[in-house]
Parts: sequence; C-alpha cells; structure tokens
Amino acid sequence: MLKTKKIFNINSIHKISKMRLNCNSTHKDGNKIYQIFTAEKDIL
Repeated sequence: MLKTKKIFNINSIHKISKMRLNCNSTHKDGNKIYQIFTAEKDIL
C-alpha cells in the first residue's frame, strides 16, 4: 500500500481519476486500483 500511495501522491488528481476510469473497464486489476484510490481519497 505504501509504495502505491507514493505513486499516487506524485501523480495529479486527474491521473488518479483516469486510473479509476480504467479500473471500471478492467475487472482483474480494477479492484486493487479502486481500493488504493479509496485509501488515497481518505488521506486527501
């Protein structure tokens, strides 16, 4: 979680929302990305 959190912190919010859109199309990695996105949302 910490490694991915660092990546998301470096990227802008627009990139995070893009990843969230990608997670909707991909179901396999989508759940992981969505969980990270939710955690990042709590931090923000």
